[in-house]
Amino acid sequence: MLETFSEEGGLFYGSHWIISESDEEQILKNELKRNKDVSPKILGDGDFDRVVQIWLPIDSNNLFNPSHYYWQDRPFFKYIIQNVKYDLFIANFRLAQDNLSIDRSAAGLYANKAFEVIDQISLCSPYSIKGASSTRLAPEDAHFRNLDYKDMMKNTFTWLERWGIESLEGLYGIPKLKLEALLHRAESRLQELDFLINLYKKRKP
Repeated sequence: MLETFSEEGGLFYGSHWIISESDEEQILKNELKRNKDVSPKILGDGDFDRVVQIWLPIDSNNLFNPSHYYWQDRPFFKYIIQNVKYDLFIANFRLAQDNLSIDRSAAGLYANKAFEVIDQISLCSPYSIKGASSTRLAPEDAHFRNLDYKDMMKNTFTWLERWGIESLEGLYGIPKLKLEALLHRAESRLQELDFLINLYKKRKP
């Protein structure tokens, strides 16, 4: 399978990054390849503004969205974008917190951006464990991605519960109805992911 070979550094790795159906896709891939490993390191250093800045060149790219239909049968790139967006969720909300007592307007913009990216992540379907094909990962690869996705949704649920929907709306201006929809979706995703994770464990020899 192309996706699996790519992750293992096999023959098709290079072509995966340079074959695109549009300029928009190739620009996105170039930026992902350049910064996907840099982003979590910067985030770990606490340089939240720089995390946001390195992804600004593709912020308006329509394909920079893990739930975009184009990536649903391209799980290799879907997973990369999902992780980058999670970095951006953390970075933007930390910037929102940092700006709350300094610039309420800026804090609101950062918080709403954080909501936007975590909402995109929550709209992604889990990774299929049916077996490797041209549009699916090998079961083991899919399983580990589902574990990562579960952590993202678990942290999202905790974030919403800890802060409270009323507080997030009052402090940052994130609409209550959107927050409630995200809370319910995160809860549903966790149930889906738990089912697939447990199913994989039962099937594993």
